[in-house]
Amino acid sequence: MKNVVVRTQKDNNLMVGQIMTKQADFIWRISADQTDQLEKMPEVRVVRSPTYRVSVLAFGLQEGPFKDVRVRKAVAYAINRKSIAENLVRGASEQLDTICAVAQTACPKPGVVYDYNPDKARELLAEAGYPDGLDTTLTGSSFRYIAEAAAGDLNKAGIRAKLEFLILGPFREKWTSGKAPIFNLGTGFWGLGDASLAFNNYFGGTESDLSRDPIVLDALKKANAEHDLAKREALYKQAQDRILDQAYWVPLVSVTTNYVLAKNLNFTPEKDEVQRWYLANWN
Repeated sequence: MKNVVVRTQKDNNLMVGQIMTKQADFIWRISADQTDQLEKMPEVRVVRSPTYRVSVLAFGLQEGPFKDVRVRKAVAYAINRKSIAENLVRGASEQLDTICAVAQTACPKPGVVYDYNPDKARELLAEAGYPDGLDTTLTGSSFRYIAEAAAGDLNKAGIRAKLEFLILGPFREKWTSGKAPIFNLGTGFWGLGDASLAFNNYFGGTESDLSRDPIVLDALKKANAEHDLAKREALYKQAQDRILDQAYWVPLVSVTTNYVLAKNLNFTPEKDEVQRWYLANWN
């Protein structure tokens, strides 16, 4: 291999055109629909790879309707996460019921799961004082198609969510300041395969932690000092069960990364999405 040319393209259609005309051997992060179409081409190979990347909903907890746990739980019941995974994201995507990516080391099984139940969502809204539903803004920065699907389900249950999409800087400022009543967060946990990244970054008392729940913080403090894997996972489970019971986060789906490769390129994607070209070769 004498030369490798790397082109950065923002336009998915341009990338698709280059792989179709053999101007490129590798493209990635292609939509599910485009991937399905490209799979029909004999000159390419499609890989739908599982990742550590997830999509969740989270809340501003200090004021407004989402200060009430019943309203947050209504959101959890209102969204058909299985349908979003199977029919929208597709590939290796699955309904997410955990705070961490399932493939991460020490990611515990969930003790609290919210199955799709829009009637239960409307019941909880009425109990919380919103018998006619409520109006809100759902803020996001990535995975717009997932946020749009979630907003559609919320609207059906009476949570009329207006979508607002921001670039990362303003999005993070609005999220960490608590000014976003509900927001769609997409994260790959920096490609690191341990659940500590999920819990400590988002619930360990950092600026990203809007709950600052003492029960969660105590469990994480103990977990961070624990070297036994099983005991550490049990402590993460304590933290996770509290987070899910209080619906500080509503996990949505795991996210697939779609790769389209030239037929003669031997390349194996990894869950961390790091492209290890030193392991690749061409026939």
